[in-house]
Amino acid sequence: MKSPQEYLAVSLQRLSEWLPDHACRIENYTSGEDYAWTVEEDSHGYAYCLFSYPEIPGLLNEMVLLVYDEQMNIIADLSGLHCSAEALLKQPEVYDEISLESDWMYLEYYIVTETFFPERAWLLHNEAVPEDAPETGGQVFLFRNAYVTAVLRRQGIFRTMLEILRDHIMRAAAGQEECTMVLSLDPDIACYGPDAKDEPYYYSYEKDEPDRIRNRIIAEHTGFSPVRLELTEQPAEDDGTKVWFAVRHERDIIVETEVQ
Repeated sequence: MKSPQEYLAVSLQRLSEWLPDHACRIENYTSGEDYAWTVEEDSHGYAYCLFSYPEIPGLLNEMVLLVYDEQMNIIADLSGLHCSAEALLKQPEVYDEISLESDWMYLEYYIVTETFFPERAWLLHNEAVPEDAPETGGQVFLFRNAYVTAVLRRQGIFRTMLEILRDHIMRAAAGQEECTMVLSLDPDIACYGPDAKDEPYYYSYEKDEPDRIRNRIIAEHTGFSPVRLELTEQPAEDDGTKVWFAVRHERDIIVETEVQ
């Protein structure tokens, strides 16, 4: 395994290419309080590099997880937005950032609020948050994407990615805490490795529905429950997108231990 600093440099170079508007400088991660990164290795020799940086300081974090093989090729990735349930439900700037990100992200926000906090989904229904609104506990992660190179699947890579993601999200928690994750089951478009294609990708029901079914099965094996949204209207050229999602909601007791 390469040194953590080597993975940090390579990863930030890649992130600067993918996300040119974000500050991905090494000094942010080595000295910035709002920036965090970890590197872990699994039994196959794959390195998991997780990065967290502020989208809205103090309220909403962007998180990216890149997985490398021994030749430093990216073989899997995921990204999304993390915040507390309190910020999700009560902060208009968090709602605006998520809802304007994409239709998929807005629907993931909708699923969390309507499923777990229907009586407190004020911003979703354009209502002002009452001054005496009770505090809401828990953490929320909304996926932007998640992908594992096809030939390397069935090695537990996605499951390990979820474990690392969850551990980071819950790192500051103590006592009873809840964690909610929402994932779109629409197929992600590969932009690296042997799965990447040069031609533009166009969604179609016939081509993508088998992938949604496969993603639904994978999600269920990793603790997610599928959710199908009811369409209020059927588009003239329905491609099946923005319908199937999956939710993982867990409650855990976080115990602080002192290492001797």
